[in-house]
Amino acid sequence: MRDDLIVVDRLTKRYGQFPALLDVNLRIKQGEFLALLGPSGCGKTTLLRTIAGFVDPTEGEILIEGTPMSAVPPNRRPVNTVFQHYALFPHMTVAENIAFGPRRKRQAKAEIAGMVEDALEMVGMGGYGDRRPGELSGGQQQRIALARAIINRPKVLLLDEPLGALDLKLRKRMQIELKRLHEQLGMTFVFVTHDQEEALVMADRIAVMEQGRLSQLGTGEEIYRQPNSRYVADFIGEANLLDCTPTASGGVTLTATGQPLPYSAAGATEPTLMIRPECIELGAGGEGAVTISGTVRDRMFLGASVRLMVVLAEGVEIAAQPHAVADVERLEPGQSISLHWRTEDGRILPA
Repeated sequence: MRDDLIVVDRLTKRYGQFPALLDVNLRIKQGEFLALLGPSGCGKTTLLRTIAGFVDPTEGEILIEGTPMSAVPPNRRPVNTVFQHYALFPHMTVAENIAFGPRRKRQAKAEIAGMVEDALEMVGMGGYGDRRPGELSGGQQQRIALARAIINRPKVLLLDEPLGALDLKLRKRMQIELKRLHEQLGMTFVFVTHDQEEALVMADRIAVMEQGRLSQLGTGEEIYRQPNSRYVADFIGEANLLDCTPTASGGVTLTATGQPLPYSAAGATEPTLMIRPECIELGAGGEGAVTISGTVRDRMFLGASVRLMVVLAEGVEIAAQPHAVADVERLEPGQSISLHWRTEDGRILPA
């Protein structure tokens, strides 16, 4: 089992009366790729900048390799940061940009030259050392920023939405390259993103943040299949979130239709049923399945799949993405249908 490299202990950061972070506790393992995920203003970038030393906490502590960081300035922490807008020096060549850190540490010129060459090869930019940043594409500049950050092999690489300025196709390619680079280097990556697909593709674990708090921490599969709240379920992937009403016996009914469901309210006063669209199939289910009825409102062709929007009662809609594409394509708006899913694919969440 990998040891904890970074320990975030009861961390709080306030700007006046506004809490950017509230009692955050987090342990990041040696060699792990951790994604900090959430919408703008949730505290993920503040947490990253606090680890880097650019933000002083109001309360709490950060330890790296067991050493408290409160008195350690950013340039003496065993971390390097890659920003969204690269921050390359335009008047320097690529090689000079990458060598900037080792030169400030007064390492030998011959040693620096070899380190620069190795870093360029590592990010697939060998032979680009004599160019200037303005002669490179956005994706190439991002690779140079990465090379500059990893040349000294820090214990931790902090990445603050580094792919946000790239177009969709390039961003997807860079996701794979970052994952490969992480595996090659073996160092700890902490990656800030608001894009749940990025987090799912790259991260070993995901920390979902909400209003300065850590809402849930786990692998992508754990958070996708077993979210602990309506907020997390709605943020990770696509989900149908249907209001339910608890019964006196501890069960639940679907609020829109009054239909009893084979789930426990688990003490929730305003329970929500979560069911992913890809878990819903056409027709009535047998034993061990939940069946509902509704009317087709829309059918959307998505290439490899077809999505249905089905109206239940009181205007409540549910999205379904059945595997039987040919059967779905025969359905028309206004048609009455039945849908079903396995009981274990549904999950009751607290409000």
